[in-house]
Amino acid sequence: MYKKNNFVLEKRNPDNSNQSAVLNRIVHHHLIYQSSVGKKFTNGSKENFKDFLNGLIKVIKMDCLIPAQVELSHQNAWTGLVGIVTSHIPFHYWVNEGYVQLDVYSCKDFDRKNAVAFISDFWDASDIRTLFIDRDIKGDFKIEKNWITESDRLI
Repeated sequence: MYKKNNFVLEKRNPDNSNQSAVLNRIVHHHLIYQSSVGKKFTNGSKENFKDFLNGLIKVIKMDCLIPAQVELSHQNAWTGLVGIVTSHIPFHYWVNEGYVQLDVYSCKDFDRKNAVAFISDFWDASDIRTLFIDRDIKGDFKIEKNWITESDRLI
């Protein structure tokens, strides 16, 4: 057994006897974010969006596992993805529609209010919609919809 990034990792026996002990130490948190993109936001560039993803990683205190990848599609929509040690963060930004969707999925707890504040500030967001799912392994899913307020936008 050893610790890395606030996780306790154990080798499992072939009979999975350690499985419940390991599973109880890991969370499954999923933040879903949607908003309209504000007029102050410039359409951005590949490097700008990579900086955004790397900045978000720092705000939620995670470590990068797979460097940020960002591409512009033939439909004038950006897609970005970064792997974090505890899972991943993808986003989709439709330029013509001025609309963004983003997920933060992590097996380590993170400050979702700071995450939403950072995301909203970057996109000069309005009409923010959020969904937070705590996918407890042994219990019921806990779902919170549109829990963010305007005062939460300040980091």
